[in-house]
Amino acid sequence: MVTRARDVMTRDPDRVACGDTLMEVAGMMRSLLVAFLPVCDEHGDLQGIIALRDLLRGGDPTRVTASSLAQQPPITIGVDDPIGHV
Repeated sequence: MVTRARDVMTRDPDRVACGDTLMEVAGMMRSLLVAFLPVCDEHGDLQGIIALRDLLRGGDPTRVTASSLAQQPPITIGVDDPIGHV
């Protein structure tokens, strides 16, 4: 039996919204103990990934948003893709 992406993926991952400020992103990263978070639009569609290192180059953490620093374009796979493809 082939292991598929769906077999190892997180079903409801933590994420930030495009309009979240860097201050909000930093707080979430701190509370979750993570260095990367997906950035999603108002429909929940992936827009990019923001990393802890992105926060350091961002500017005013109370005004700069996650979407302005998200690494784009996101690379995605299908849930039925074999794990070897991932």
